[in-house]
Amino acid sequence: MLAGVALRGHFYYHEVVVKRVWGLCALLMLGIAMTACNQNTPNSAQSEKLRKRALRNQAKLGLAFLFQAVGSSDVQNREGSLAAFENLINENANVSHAYEYGWLTTKEELRSSWLSPGPIDESLAFKNFDLLKGLCPQCGIWNSGMILMAVGNLDDDPDLDVWTMDQTRIFVHLLED
Repeated sequence: MLAGVALRGHFYYHEVVVKRVWGLCALLMLGIAMTACNQNTPNSAQSEKLRKRALRNQAKLGLAFLFQAVGSSDVQNREGSLAAFENLINENANVSHAYEYGWLTTKEELRSSWLSPGPIDESLAFKNFDLLKGLCPQCGIWNSGMILMAVGNLDDDPDLDVWTMDQTRIFVHLLED
């Protein structure tokens, strides 16, 4: 009987030691994992910077699609080129919907030259037309060329992110959000 108690005590002692060792190993592994995660996970400023960079690249892609749509139609068929562009945007998930696209002529002609997710009167281009026209007075389409524009507000502050692309397919970052 005493041998059974001694054996049980011995097994109990080993069981406690094993549990404590596994517990310490688990804590050590958790600490290593948390350290690795903290080193590999960007802070919020870095992740915001990466998010904006991705959206800006998507804006360039959207401008390239708009260029393709406008270039494939004649200058008189501007509304048709916007419809073709809208189809390209809807077919490609890599184009950011954080931007509005088009070309500036007059504020009254924005309905036929600007693609916005909402009503044109609520668009960034309509609300900020004078600012945009001041940044790029030559933006538009004419017989010898074009300058197209992408406008976005990437973080819901008053600052805009504005890109242009001309007929030589050169991108210019006019205003950074």
